[in-house]
Amino acid sequence: MTRPILRGSGWRIRICRPAFQDFQRISRRYYARSVLIRHLLKLRWWDLEDPLVVDLRWRFVRDSNLVEMLVEGEGELYSGVRVLFCDHSPNPNEPTLWVLGGLRIDDEFGDLQRTIYSARSLIVQERAD
Repeated sequence: MTRPILRGSGWRIRICRPAFQDFQRISRRYYARSVLIRHLLKLRWWDLEDPLVVDLRWRFVRDSNLVEMLVEGEGELYSGVRVLFCDHSPNPNEPTLWVLGGLRIDDEFGDLQRTIYSARSLIVQERAD
């Protein structure tokens, strides 16, 4: 069971503009994107020692600083979504996760996609400091 977030603890969630564009490409319906954003807010409880974020699976992406969370298809999200994020905290007192983007679970995730999302994480790190 996850512990509740107390004031001043837990992860701060930041969603990059390209991530919003990815999510709009995945689903044209505003309601479906709202459901996805609510799932993203579960990242506040992300714990390296737990294989689930509340009820969603996550894993590290090999050969990168990226982490992916899998949001299974349900209701408005007809196909599942692979959400990529990274940990970068410009202020050590405020741990921050950056949502970099996403794609459908059934879309290919190869070297090109890994490079794109790694580049997004570098941009976040440069601009956040």
